[in-house]
Amino acid sequence: MPGNKIVGDVFLCCLIILSSCGYQLNELPKKRFERIRIVDASEIYGNYIFSSSDSMQLLEQLRKPSLVHKIIGEAREAYWPSGMQNLDHRIRNRTELYSYKVYRVANIGTRSILMVPPDKNKHMSAAFQKKDPFYFVINISATRIE
Repeated sequence: MPGNKIVGDVFLCCLIILSSCGYQLNELPKKRFERIRIVDASEIYGNYIFSSSDSMQLLEQLRKPSLVHKIIGEAREAYWPSGMQNLDHRIRNRTELYSYKVYRVANIGTRSILMVPPDKNKHMSAAFQKKDPFYFVINISATRIE
């Protein structure tokens, strides 16, 4: 229903605004992220477009509007290390992608949001490292629990 989409968008916007004003949801339980192994790197979405439903699912699971905002804005090629910033690089360097130590942040439908923390990926070559964590979307079927 169109009304539900508007209500969801307004709810997300309000939480993001409250978060940016210093109101944090830190009192909620912290979620421990699950270690995941990538088994099919061809299933990574280079430029996933999040729907309002995806945004609401993320917010329900993470309960951190600032993190949801970061994931929605940065889970795309332009924010990734140079070794994976376009499809040609990912195809050419597919075996390197399987060496990442990644963690499932959330699931949205049949897709997972994976985080690549820099401190766990120092073994990667420079073209596959960033100083900050980065995120990408991949089909759940292309991952396995470690």
